[in-house]
Amino acid sequence: MKHWLTTRESWIWRVTRGSTDDPSRKHYLPTKVWRDLLFFGFPNEIPPSAGPSSKGKLSSAEKRNRRLQSVRDALFDGNQELEVENTPQLLAWKGVPIPMPNDEPSLDAVEREVLWELYEFNFRFDLLIVDSQLANDKWKVGNGEHGESLKRFSQIGECFHGSDDSDFRFLPPAIPDNNVGLAANKLAESTVFVLRLARLMLDWKMPYDKAIPELVAESDKGKLTDIKA
Repeated sequence: MKHWLTTRESWIWRVTRGSTDDPSRKHYLPTKVWRDLLFFGFPNEIPPSAGPSSKGKLSSAEKRNRRLQSVRDALFDGNQELEVENTPQLLAWKGVPIPMPNDEPSLDAVEREVLWELYEFNFRFDLLIVDSQLANDKWKVGNGEHGESLKRFSQIGECFHGSDDSDFRFLPPAIPDNNVGLAANKLAESTVFVLRLARLMLDWKMPYDKAIPELVAESDKGKLTDIKA
């Protein structure tokens, strides 16, 4: 979590800057690369190679460092001011400094919130990427116009709790006090968000279970009241 908190603001800046511009390949990170970034963080610099191994190949650590360095250069243009390096700095959560005994963050008081936000962040951005690939015609931009992509982005946002509020933000997600939206405990509360997601999925160019269009059709007829797909 230390590496996530160290680079959190930079990642939010990066993905929100490009979310309605081109939420597809250039902002996508393979799962392994993302996992490595969370575990190892960005390298401060790439150390000079100790020389080729007996097989003439770079070590796995050297390959990883070069891969992570290339990610920083590609996503952040090598900007050293975006705090994407693992340099000692003050960590904070919701504006409150996090104690750093022995240079390691003490996260006991905020661990659940930090992890919830990270998982929700991943889910929302994954949904954005999946939709941009499977319903790519909804994201087409031409002649400098972004109307369709903005409309689609708004429809994705409506799948989440709070989207009707004027101060709603897609990323970073607001941390609720209880289970809401798609994860609401009561079917009556979650159904509306499940239906919004189902309507998005109808545009996906992939085989899906017939239950999805049936669910939407029943809703359009006003017959759906308390069903969760």
